[in-house]
Amino acid sequence: MKRQFSIYGALAAFTLFWGMLTGCEADDTPGGSSSGEVVPVTISLQMDEVDQLTKAVLSDEQENAIKTLDVYIVQGNQTIHLTESDFDNTSWESTSTVELVDGQTYQIYAIANADDNNNPYGETAPANTAVNAFSWLDVQPNAYMPMSTTKDTTWTVSSSQSVYEVCLNRMVAKMNVKIVDERADKADDVSSVTISDLMAGTTNLYREGYGKVSLPTNVATSPWVWNDFTNVSWIDDTEGNKIATYPYFYLHENSGTFPISVKVGENFRTGNLEAKIPRNHIFPLVIHIADYSLDIIVNYSLAAIGTLPVTKTLNTYSFALPEGCTFDVTITPKKGKGDWDNASWTIGAPENTNTSIVLNNSWNETINKVITESYTFSGMVSAIHPGDSYKCTIPISLTDGGKKYKFTIKMSTRKLGNEELTKSYSVSAETEAVHIDL
Repeated sequence: MKRQFSIYGALAAFTLFWGMLTGCEADDTPGGSSSGEVVPVTISLQMDEVDQLTKAVLSDEQENAIKTLDVYIVQGNQTIHLTESDFDNTSWESTSTVELVDGQTYQIYAIANADDNNNPYGETAPANTAVNAFSWLDVQPNAYMPMSTTKDTTWTVSSSQSVYEVCLNRMVAKMNVKIVDERADKADDVSSVTISDLMAGTTNLYREGYGKVSLPTNVATSPWVWNDFTNVSWIDDTEGNKIATYPYFYLHENSGTFPISVKVGENFRTGNLEAKIPRNHIFPLVIHIADYSLDIIVNYSLAAIGTLPVTKTLNTYSFALPEGCTFDVTITPKKGKGDWDNASWTIGAPENTNTSIVLNNSWNETINKVITESYTFSGMVSAIHPGDSYKCTIPISLTDGGKKYKFTIKMSTRKLGNEELTKSYSVSAETEAVHIDL
């Protein structure tokens, strides 16, 4: 096409805030007057704000470039249609100038990288129809990522404001899958991974808002399958585990419960992924093939009673207790394919300290448990908040024959947010990988 605009440079210019992705309308747009005066307006291309993790991963040139561009400015029955040839290319913040009416409100639609042969919209602003973004993306090495605006971008034109932004948002998501094989006996090979119903066939042209996954109705889905392990490089970590990583793949946004099946030898290990995967974001998934893991339930009481999420990174389990709460923590060994009958486990004395965490019954020595027993401890969090860097660490080890499995629990404290007197804390799938034990 006539011009190519690099979006990568613009990403670094933004201050990125998680939870503030509510569209990219011009900030503090004045109400304008009703004079009807025709005024020149400069349109500036911008990339929709993304969080740090997405910025770091979605950095390939083909993901951050514009090959073709269609911008529709709609007011009543009138539509102004701009293409890539109407924008300059002196910097990434490419601009175009158009005359609009002071005091009038305009609806803005934009599409980037629609294949010329598959763009049926012409001079008409497209509706929020179901689109196969991969058809636009194509499968060639020089493919460009399809992008669009939000559905509800509006401008109210004022002669006192000269620049308005068109923000673009990638129309697909990116997923990374990692397998961590923690088994003591690795004689049986891992040969396939299947995530059912993950690959939706289409997505809506415009996103409804950050975090929302609005699938078209009656969308056909297919499984994602990783069954070629012949050239996979397994990397050994310091704990004797083997790790395999699938580079990445793109998918339409999707939401729901997705069954996971991993073939190990001639048997299958199964589980479920419950997830919401919006476009323009990455979703890291770690699947643990484990003989044992832990099941941890943390209940806390405050103005409201809730269950805290426990995040897992390899064999470290972490959770943050809200200040002012009382809590109960229950730890139970979770059986994978271990022998179980020949196993035992120990809870070590807490290491490090957090002065805000006061245990009802503190312990300073190792506690031995039979494998079928759980362990519960309780306490309270004072109003003093020392910060996230203060973590109380509890070592746990599980012995099965000659193999010792080590686990770590990390407890921290945190301040309450404005809504957390009545709302439980949540963890973003984009700041923490989703870990599943099979």
